Amino acid sequence: MIEQCLSRYRILRQIGSGGMGVVYLAHDERLQCDVALKVLPAGTIADDTARRRFRQEALAIAKRAHPNLVVVRDFDTQDGVDFLVMEYVEGQSLDEMLKKGILPEDQILELGAQLARGLSAAHRAGVIHRDIKPSNIKITPDGVVKILDFGLAKVRAVAEANPETVDEGSITRTGHIIGTVPYLAPEVILGSPADERSDVYSAGVVLYEMATGRKPHPGSNVSEVVQGIIGSTPSPPLRWNPGLSPSLDALILKSMHKEPARRHASAAELEADLRRVSDTSRGGSAHAWMKSRWIVVAIACAVLSIAAAFRYLPGLMTGVGSRTAVASLAVLPLRTASGDTAQDYFADGMTDELITTLSGINGISVISRTSAMAFKGSNKPVREIARELGVHWIVEGSVVRVDSLVRINASLVDAKRDRSLWARRYEGTLDDVLSLQASMAQAISMDVNVALSPSEKERLEDRSSVKAEALEAYLRGHYYWNRREEPDLQRAIAYFEKAIELDPGFAKPHAGLADVYAFLGRYSLIDQHVAYQQAKASALRALELEPNLGEAHASVGEMKLEYEWDWPGAEQEFQRAIELNPGYATARQWYAEYLARMGRHREAEVQITRALELDPLSEPIRGVMGRIYYYGRNYDRAIEHYRAALESAPDHVLTRFYLGMALLAKGQVDDAVPQLERADLASGGVPLTRAGLGYGYAAAGRRDDAVRIYDELERSSAEAPVSPIFLALVSMGLGDRDAVFRHMEEGFARRDSYLGHLKVTPIADPIRDDPRFVDLLRRLKLV
Repeated sequence: MIEQCLSRYRILRQIGSGGMGVVYLAHDERLQCDVALKVLPAGTIADDTARRRFRQEALAIAKRAHPNLVVVRDFDTQDGVDFLVMEYVEGQSLDEMLKKGILPEDQILELGAQLARGLSAAHRAGVIHRDIKPSNIKITPDGVVKILDFGLAKVRAVAEANPETVDEGSITRTGHIIGTVPYLAPEVILGSPADERSDVYSAGVVLYEMATGRKPHPGSNVSEVVQGIIGSTPSPPLRWNPGLSPSLDALILKSMHKEPARRHASAAELEADLRRVSDTSRGGSAHAWMKSRWIVVAIACAVLSIAAAFRYLPGLMTGVGSRTAVASLAVLPLRTASGDTAQDYFADGMTDELITTLSGINGISVISRTSAMAFKGSNKPVREIARELGVHWIVEGSVVRVDSLVRINASLVDAKRDRSLWARRYEGTLDDVLSLQASMAQAISMDVNVALSPSEKERLEDRSSVKAEALEAYLRGHYYWNRREEPDLQRAIAYFEKAIELDPGFAKPHAGLADVYAFLGRYSLIDQHVAYQQAKASALRALELEPNLGEAHASVGEMKLEYEWDWPGAEQEFQRAIELNPGYATARQWYAEYLARMGRHREAEVQITRALELDPLSEPIRGVMGRIYYYGRNYDRAIEHYRAALESAPDHVLTRFYLGMALLAKGQVDDAVPQLERADLASGGVPLTRAGLGYGYAAAGRRDDAVRIYDELERSSAEAPVSPIFLALVSMGLGDRDAVFRHMEEGFARRDSYLGHLKVTPIADPIRDDPRFVDLLRRLKLV
């Protein structure tokens, strides 16, 4: 288009390009001045109505002249080409500046304040930018910030009909969510409309990038970045730039808070905060400093005190009552120093207790037991383990027990720098083990720079002693529970019951019983009704003894979800469990399952993503992630997820089972049946996998094989617990609707937990129009 004319504008040369068009330097022949002319991609504005709306928004900013906003001069169309005319600004983009490295703090504060001031002016004009990023911020040779491309993000929504015009690497699309991914606010990704606070969030990301030279949520692809934005807390800028002032660190984190209400309420408030930090860093005016040397001394002392405090408080307030998680940590399995393998249960138990204690501290992100135990006996270097688990700190050590005496040798390792920060010995009697764990947790939190809240201190200091024999029985029970094999589960029950008998006031064995019975019922290893009654009674008793036991609240939530169909009550318990123990991955896993069953798939992804961060090697958690995609009808993503999971755990039965179900839902029957056959063989023919295989055979036209499996399950139900929903599943494949509803009604009478999936499972799609199905959902309170 060089030397061509659009209206009165003669195009001279191209000066930029992006997802929303090409920018040219042009000459205005009427006013005899240079301008920046942006040609929008063909088809971006679908019709005259959309064109009028865009013109109104694009020119609204022109009515409010402001030194930090690029002046919009014109919007026009010629020969089907839509173009926007703006003032031509000399200088370089912030994007170009950042390629040279991080900026000095005084420059960050000044540029950030100008950015906020420009946004504030636009917001007063009723215009939301929607796409604040370094490439849309230009700095003149005089150091003046100019914000480009106001309103252009909104018009991207109409590009849905012409996706080839949109840069997929730069924007995401969920309904009409449009913008540059790394700078999008979480609520916008989750479907809320952009507003002033989402612009504030984007400005916060820009500040973070200026201060650290990196994005707060890096990732190798768009999906990873999105999951980071909605599911994880960014590392404080201080981690990457130790020279940054704590005040600016806190300001940036506040502007990027995941909850809009916890951010700066407006761009004007952000500017005021930046100016305040800037004034503080300069120390105010000379007059204020010289009013009294005693004031100088007092301020100096205060600064020194604050500096000392920041040694222990880098988690800084990002909003009222909130702290940012700053320490990622893994506790490697403690070794049995005596070499006596019979003491493995004790060493594993000590590891579990320390993980549980640390995960209850809000400022520490602790890898859960499943993933940590994968490195038991490993000879891998600590730095490599830390890289695999994505953590900064490692706790490792050994435990020795001689009769009632216990000694724990532990060291805290800065894995990134590959150096040990300290090595300490903790000694006491078996009665004092819980207090030893609390002492270790307090020492670790201090040395990874996480301050305990008053309630956390109180909880750690109030570690009631437990009878030695009861604690030992509990640890043995927990050891067998973690093995998840049916004979081991029976041993776990026996040891938990023994612990309760020895110390009736000990809450944790009751919580352990609740989890074991719930597991047995979920997989029809015992009668579901009996299982959930036992599980609920145990969980409630645990809460009577220890009301703030997060694990027990999670167990009660699981009972309400699986057996009582008390959906609001289940959510309340899961949320309480996470509040009490934010690092308890299982609570987040169960909450994600609940959200998925309610059809709240985006929220479910947030919870399961966080659970996976806490327990990255957990196959059950990976399985829930796949089911969220499956229930959301995102079959391709579910299949991809399950295949990837099988690469690292090819023998995991449920992963292979749900891969088969996802392939069936996609219509890939020939690929699905072998997966279901392998899952059934590996499980030993448990009712769940048998029923899935029968359903798959029916889908493949192997009716006789499907009927054979149905008959087997029906005969088995007379002798052992078989969920009637499994019979309904095979009947669904055989197309026998009456049998489907007969078995579902039987399941309803028995309060079968599998009915809780009916709202979202693709298996039920063929009968959703049946009045009997609608009535069943109503009675389940799922509609």
